[in-house]
Amino acid sequence: RKKKRGKVTPVAITDKTGADRIYLRSLTNVNPLSPTPMWMARRLTQSGMRPISLAVDITNYVMLELGQPLHAFDAAKISGTLRVQRAGKYKELVTLDNQKRKLSSDDLLIADDKKVLALAGTMGGLESEVTEFTVSIALEAAHFDSVSIARNSRRHILSSEASRRFERGVDPELAELASARAALLLMEYAGAMYVGTSSKSAPIKKRNVSVSATEISSLIGTSFTENEVHKALTAIGCMVRKSGKKFVVGVPSWRPDLHDLPDFAEEVARYFGYDRIPSILPEVKIGKNGQSGLTSLQQRKRAFALKLANRGLVEVHNYPFVSDEQMKLFGFTGDRAKTFKIANPMSDE
Repeated sequence: RKKKRGKVTPVAITDKTGADRIYLRSLTNVNPLSPTPMWMARRLTQSGMRPISLAVDITNYVMLELGQPLHAFDAAKISGTLRVQRAGKYKELVTLDNQKRKLSSDDLLIADDKKVLALAGTMGGLESEVTEFTVSIALEAAHFDSVSIARNSRRHILSSEASRRFERGVDPELAELASARAALLLMEYAGAMYVGTSSKSAPIKKRNVSVSATEISSLIGTSFTENEVHKALTAIGCMVRKSGKKFVVGVPSWRPDLHDLPDFAEEVARYFGYDRIPSILPEVKIGKNGQSGLTSLQQRKRAFALKLANRGLVEVHNYPFVSDEQMKLFGFTGDRAKTFKIANPMSDE
């Protein structure tokens, strides 16, 4: 085949809350008939995924390998700039499962200058999919807002391997690495020629938290030395430095769940084993008046409840949420039957 140098597809992020970084690697001279290597197809099958085509299989394989979802677009079907945006004026999209989906104005999308290309972080569009005729690919890897992707998925009752990962949080630093890995695999197995990369990204905010061995020991209920705390936090990827009597802990990008003291205490306890924490029954202090170890507030609540009961009142635990059918069974009428409807109930009950 005669190799042709393609062009780099530009990218933009018009909705900064929906995504903070995107990498789009352009490749051309892709051999659409190249087969998926047996080892890769086997890995996908063993992971419960169906091999489809080399380009799609590579994106799925890298997702399994690194944890970063990717999507391959047919670059010839992209008009102008590829951007991350809200649906706005766009009303519908036919996804890869051949389903026509009505779009909400709040849906997070990937679109070009003329049309919708994908439901961001959830599923690609049928119109821009890679086919057996695709010779140029735009390989997208982005870091999407987990809440936006969760809303996409629930609104369209559409859960995918990508959406499940984005909902739970993906390391923002993975997008660049994963897209490079997928591009190299396309070059190796599909004979692709790398054209270039366009990207938009915001700086990753570095988070530092101050903790001490004393605070961690007090919270867990057993003693840990400073060396042990340093060892445990370093082992999970944190950058730890001493500052006075405390440690300043730099939180790695792949641990968005680490925020404050209890989170780090949990990691220390987990590292050394929960069996190290002794089983100690809580002490109940008996007051001078011989009463049980209730706090003054608890004692007042109990005394107040007892007085109400002595006056013939009965404590009732109401059902906070009931269905219309259940309300009818109670026989309420008029004002007593008035209720407030929940906009997004978990179930009809």
